[in-house]
Amino acid sequence: MLQRAQLESAHSLILQRAESVYGALWQEMNRWITEAQQRGIDVQTNGSPYEKSIMLPVRSNPPQALAGSRTLTLTLKKDEHAIMIDGLKNPLGLRLEVFADNTVGLERDGIEISIHDAAILILDPFLFPEFAKISPASHASDSKA
Repeated sequence: MLQRAQLESAHSLILQRAESVYGALWQEMNRWITEAQQRGIDVQTNGSPYEKSIMLPVRSNPPQALAGSRTLTLTLKKDEHAIMIDGLKNPLGLRLEVFADNTVGLERDGIEISIHDAAILILDPFLFPEFAKISPASHASDSKA
């Protein structure tokens, strides 16, 4: 009975704070996107409150010719306690979890991941697929909301 109450409490807390965590992740990603734009990468953003998109034109030979674009989609799935990322070579999912200090943050493969590290984990293989190598993220406290 106690375990059930704890699960219900965690579910409720995640539902309350999911948008805040998702918003913090999107804000951090936008910080990196703005820097990429300032460095000449033609990356654009779009989307709705629960589904954000990042578009990147794909160049072909000759370099001036456009061959289309790639799109990365970041989707908040509150009821599933997840943020799903599509558009990478390997789809990526981040779990929304309640931690010991009663904060809600992100987990990847059962390990807490900071908002900063999650943004880099998502954007690096999208913006620089030729260098893509998903590595374990470091632990940090800024993943909590």
